[in-house]
Amino acid sequence: MNDAPLRPIAIALLLAAVIVVAFSGVADCDFVPLDDSSHVYENAVVRGGLTLDGVRTAFATPHASLWVPLTTCSLMADVSLFGLDPRWMHLENVAWHAGAAALLFLGLRRLTGRLWPSAMVAALFGLHPINVESVAWVAERKNVLCAFFTLLALWSWAHYIQRPRLLPWLGAFVAFALALLAKPMAVTLPCVLLLLDAWPLRRWSAQPWWRLLLEKAPLFALAVATSRVATWATGPRDAIVTLEELPLAARLTNALTSYAAYLGQLVFPRDFAVLYPHPIVAQWAPAFAALALLLVVTFIAWRARRTQPWLMVGWLIFLGMLMPSIGLVQVGCQARADRFTYLAQIGLFVALVWSADRLWPAALGKWRAPLAAAVLLALGVGTARQVHVWSDGPTLFEHAIAVTGPHPQILDLAANAHARRGDTETAIRYWQRSLALLPDNPTTAAELRAALARR
Repeated sequence: MNDAPLRPIAIALLLAAVIVVAFSGVADCDFVPLDDSSHVYENAVVRGGLTLDGVRTAFATPHASLWVPLTTCSLMADVSLFGLDPRWMHLENVAWHAGAAALLFLGLRRLTGRLWPSAMVAALFGLHPINVESVAWVAERKNVLCAFFTLLALWSWAHYIQRPRLLPWLGAFVAFALALLAKPMAVTLPCVLLLLDAWPLRRWSAQPWWRLLLEKAPLFALAVATSRVATWATGPRDAIVTLEELPLAARLTNALTSYAAYLGQLVFPRDFAVLYPHPIVAQWAPAFAALALLLVVTFIAWRARRTQPWLMVGWLIFLGMLMPSIGLVQVGCQARADRFTYLAQIGLFVALVWSADRLWPAALGKWRAPLAAAVLLALGVGTARQVHVWSDGPTLFEHAIAVTGPHPQILDLAANAHARRGDTETAIRYWQRSLALLPDNPTTAAELRAALARR
């Protein structure tokens, strides 16, 4: 590699600093009265701070249908250090996110030997507005923690590939375990490592397939065990939506349209919302259009697999890492969520950046660097604006209504957020709009009656 030894470290530090600046507005954000209540400020284990009994409870007992003990311990440590202060919790999320971007750059550079394309992928990941949800939402500490340790595992694995020794392999294994303890989102990492064996490592043609599988077998075993624990944590409770409540056809069509929506928002960042309501009936026309788009992209990547293998590898990483959260097994009421793309988007960025690096040099020449800087500046500005959306509950839910249209659940969330602030009149208006759309909702009707009585 031609770059000076300290240059990658300097770029990683600069990248982290730019990300911190873009997300600095989270210091002014409040708790969100959606999951932050159950996970943080009304969670007795977290409110008690970091104690031995609290750590035991975090590891032994699932909470809110989730088993994320490392995340719970992290939030407990925050309370011990700073109290229930959302400012410091938000800033810690920024630190984990910036660290994850730096690790992504260092890991990609070591895997590919390419400095600036790796830096561009990490910068896109670090500055994209779609990641504001993961950073500006305290309850999503699990997302940023999981990504940090997943990318630490990737960086350690890159060291193992260059010099196959036990220590870097153990480092990758331990980091992967910590990622899974933060959130099961990382279960697809062993499959990602197999894809990276095809490109950029090109190990498939140099080593027998069984050896590539054997070195990752403990990682696969850990992923399977974590999936079992996650299923146990969710359990036969209300979190898993039954097929009677949400038919399979509605799930399949929503999964296809969600893939297309994620792709569109990553390429053209706009219209982000904290909640995208799930259509309860199958949406066949948009689903077939989304399927056609996915098939076209897959066909292009397959045709170019020999000359541009990063297209197929990056595309499969994007599709595969989204699969656990695409909604075929529906947990919650959302159609999709920005936070679900947090790791999957890296595959798409790799495919785009390496293709641009291959196709554009002759056409753009000296304009490549200014164009890349302009793209990153636009993303940074978009992120700073999106952070403002998360400043408080009323702002967040009113923005969601503007993006997705009026929906009873979002209207109820907006009403409750205003009521929590003491703005009863505005809360009443939102509850009335909600009942106009869903007149037989007893919870909303009771909230409205209580608010009218208080007035």
